[in-house]
Amino acid sequence: QRLLRVALEKKGWQVFVAQDADEAIRKLTYCYPEVLVLDYCTPSGSGIEVLATLHRNGLRKGTPIIVLNSRAADYRVEQEMREWQHEDIAFRFDKPFNPQELAYVVRKLVITL
Repeated sequence: QRLLRVALEKKGWQVFVAQDADEAIRKLTYCYPEVLVLDYCTPSGSGIEVLATLHRNGLRKGTPIIVLNSRAADYRVEQEMREWQHEDIAFRFDKPFNPQELAYVVRKLVITL
């Protein structure tokens, strides 16, 4: 999380971090990110839970979403992504990933908005 934050801040992005799914959902009621990066698997919840809540409540529709996940979770991630069929999922990075590559993708997504 720290490496990603530093990589994005070095590129001039303002970064909001949530420690769990509940905090992310709370922050997303008043933060309006240009791109949303969700970690599929965290100790206290998942980015897919956040995505499901956003979808259910109509929050952040149209915001490009990048999902981070471990290779071990690939099958489950693919299954849940298909289940939600969320049109805003723009990219997926498998861990470990290069934070600079993710920063590049964020930049490209924002340019196309």
